[in-house]
Amino acid sequence: PICARGAEPIEIATIAIGPAPDEALVARAIADLGKADVVAFTSENGVVAFFDALSRAGKDARSFGAARVASIGAATAEALARRGIVADIVPSNFRGEALAGAILADLAKGRGGARGARVVIPRALVAREALPDMLRAAGAEVDVVPVYETRPAGDAARDQLRARLVAGDIDVVLATSPSTIENLCELVGPEAPELLAK
Repeated sequence: PICARGAEPIEIATIAIGPAPDEALVARAIADLGKADVVAFTSENGVVAFFDALSRAGKDARSFGAARVASIGAATAEALARRGIVADIVPSNFRGEALAGAILADLAKGRGGARGARVVIPRALVAREALPDMLRAAGAEVDVVPVYETRPAGDAARDQLRARLVAGDIDVVLATSPSTIENLCELVGPEAPELLAK
């Protein structure tokens, strides 16, 4: 839609995806997956990384057993569908708080509440804590499993981004996650506030 109105999108990756910081923790989560009441995915990257780990362990979607599968939004649900999983829980508002509310409502219907329910959250190492905090506050046992971590993109991205900002080529910055903004500022350096305010 923005292209039809004359805008020129410029895609510059400010993050790179790295492997899980603790493969043993991921392996334990996979081994115990059948004991989970809910497995909650908060990003497409989480789906990809988790299913890659499942594959390396010689397992597939059958490992989910009777667990309900939750997705933070449509893109994440599509990533699950490509791997043979139809998300049971998808909130209408794609935020951690909304996903927590949807999971809690589902647990209330299915098992009478969250107390003692096991929820596994495969996600990035650094992420907002709203989802696990809300589930724990309701009595769920939550296992946060970092299946990948984000890192700042390399020198080529930094150089491209700085050159575009200095030249005034960028009118609007659209970020897809908090880590995207953090790494954008890290890539640009101390001049970030000045360059982004142009």
